[in-house]
Amino acid sequence: ANNAVGDQTTPAAIPSYGKALWETEVALLSGSDSSIANGVYYAQRIYLYMTQAQANAYHYWWLVASGNQGLLDTSAGPAKRLFTFGQYSRFVRPNFYRIDATSSQSSALISAYKDSASTAFAIVVVNTNVATDVIQTFNLTNFTGASVTPWITSASLSLAPQTPVNVTNSSFTYDVPAMSVVTFVGQGVIGQVNTPPT
Repeated sequence: ANNAVGDQTTPAAIPSYGKALWETEVALLSGSDSSIANGVYYAQRIYLYMTQAQANAYHYWWLVASGNQGLLDTSAGPAKRLFTFGQYSRFVRPNFYRIDATSSQSSALISAYKDSASTAFAIVVVNTNVATDVIQTFNLTNFTGASVTPWITSASLSLAPQTPVNVTNSSFTYDVPAMSVVTFVGQGVIGQVNTPPT
């Protein structure tokens, strides 16, 4: 891959032979860039590695580094890539497994994760469209929740919690801002039996 622009290909699934597959040591070497475009690039790469390559983990290699390699920028301030990584790592925790998720809109990259030990779940949406919001309806199958709390990273927000959204008949709709990552965090309804994901 061209380290100045980053990998633009879709990673291929490879046989795991029963072993965990990790992506490690990734960076763009194109100079300092703390923008949301850079953050969305990384969120898209995480999405692709989780959903296409079937990776178990996506690791970044520098917290602070010279150039554009750290999660912090060259002034030691948080870069947007730090927060878009957090859209996954803060909510997709140990014992969470990826579950099926689809979108009819090509700019909305959706992946979903469910805890195997509780009814907790997280849905991560990456809107790669530069200028257009995505109105997305989410239909939960085989589980539900009373509400979800959206957390947003965009040009103006950094892993910011929003007002909870009610889930009605296992469904909710949300306006996902252009060039953003939104994680919907939920718990199953009281009395719901936890079915571990397969």
